[in-house]
Amino acid sequence: MSKGEVALPSADDWRRAAEAGGSTPETAPAATAGSVALPPSIHEAIIRWCLDGRPNEACALIAGDGPPLSGGRPRRFIGLANAAASPYRYLLD
Repeated sequence: MSKGEVALPSADDWRRAAEAGGSTPETAPAATAGSVALPPSIHEAIIRWCLDGRPNEACALIAGDGPPLSGGRPRRFIGLANAAASPYRYLLD
């Protein structure tokens, strides 16, 4: 991971943290080999998108230049409308 990038724990990491009683970023496990490094600009865009859409579920895509296991890196964040307009479920528009 390059300096300035933000590590995103894998789904398994989040699941383990939740099972251990922690489910917030402060209690999430450290990045592992299965993690994807996000540039700060994408990390900030995700947080802004989620906060701006409150209280509804957020929907989005992260586009990369290849599969993460083959060295691909995230390059673009694409915010999508939640067609369900619900804080409990989402439907990609």
